[in-house]
Amino acid sequence: MRLLVAAFATAALFTLGVASAETHSTYTAQQADAGRLDYVEHCAECHGGELEGQFGPALAGPSSRVQWESPQYVYGYFSVAMPHGHPGELTQREYVDIMAFILQRHNKPSGTRPLTAAALAADTAAIGN
Repeated sequence: MRLLVAAFATAALFTLGVASAETHSTYTAQQADAGRLDYVEHCAECHGGELEGQFGPALAGPSSRVQWESPQYVYGYFSVAMPHGHPGELTQREYVDIMAFILQRHNKPSGTRPLTAAALAADTAAIGN
């Protein structure tokens, strides 16, 4: 009986670990597509069409410092400070979708769960490349 209880407990812990790992930085392909359109409209003028940086810093690629930051930090900053000259003018959905696009450009795979502001606020792992 103890073995059976231990097996169920181990399975439950494994399942919780997988579920919680999936909630961080998981976005849908549709969000990244919408984020690309929002990015082109609101961000590309300063950050470049390929996120390579122009007047603003690179958001992807070898010269990007974003790879060393967490989604929590990046989203927390740009959702209140961008776009330049009009901070906070986008909707929360637009900011989250742009973050999904940035994650996609950093080779983070899409999933079935939509990215949320709450998931971004909890994600402290470096974005990486």
